[in-house]
Amino acid sequence: MVGVTRWPRVVRVLGASHVAHVKATGRFLVVVAALAVVGCGVFDQSGWSFQLITGRAPKIEGRCFGHEQASFVLDRMYGVALEWSDGTGPVPVAWPRGYTARWVGPQIQVFDQDGVFRLETGKTYDYWSAGTIKPEDWVGVPLPAAGAYYICGAGVMDERSG
Repeated sequence: MVGVTRWPRVVRVLGASHVAHVKATGRFLVVVAALAVVGCGVFDQSGWSFQLITGRAPKIEGRCFGHEQASFVLDRMYGVALEWSDGTGPVPVAWPRGYTARWVGPQIQVFDQDGVFRLETGKTYDYWSAGTIKPEDWVGVPLPAAGAYYICGAGVMDERSG
C-alpha cells in the first residue's frame, strides 16, 4: 500500500489540480499511442489464427534434393507460404515435425525442433526442400488439398535479402 500513502503527500506538494492534470495527460497519451498503432495498421493480428503445417513424409524421409531460393511470406491459414521470383506462389509450406512459429512484430518467425531460429516472413532465403508433397503422402497436420511445399529438416540455410 505504499502507493496509497504517497498520494496524499503528492497532492499536498503539488496541489490537487496538478495531480489531476498529470493523471489526465497520462491517460490521454496512452489513448493516443494505442490509436496510432491500431489506426495505422502497424501490427494488427486480429483475425489471424494459423496452423503451422508440421509432420513427416514417410515416402521421402531423408531425401532432401532441392536447393532453392524464395521469399517466405505470411499466409492467413498456414502462417508461412513461399513466393518465387518468377511470380509463382504463394504456396503453403510444410515443416518437419516439431517446428514451431510465433509472431514477432508484424512477421512470423519459424524455429526448428531444437528451438533454433530458421526464418522470418518478409525475407528471401536459400533452403533445402523435397518439393511439393500431397496429402496422401503426409502424416501430421492436414495439408491443403493441393498439397504444400516441404522444407526439409536441414531447414533454411541463410538469408539472402530483405
